[in-house]
Amino acid sequence: FLALGRTNEARFYFGQLVESYAGALSPEELGRAKAQAAALEQAAKQP
Repeated sequence: FLALGRTNEARFYFGQLVESYAGALSPEELGRAKAQAAALEQAAKQP
């Protein structure tokens, strides 16, 4: 539960980060942020 909670917090953080800075980030940086968020989501689905 702790790990899942941390992952959910991290996913929320990255989501907020991407939304907040989407206009300021370059496409490359935005892609990297989205990839990192996607990796966290995949990790959350692992048993």
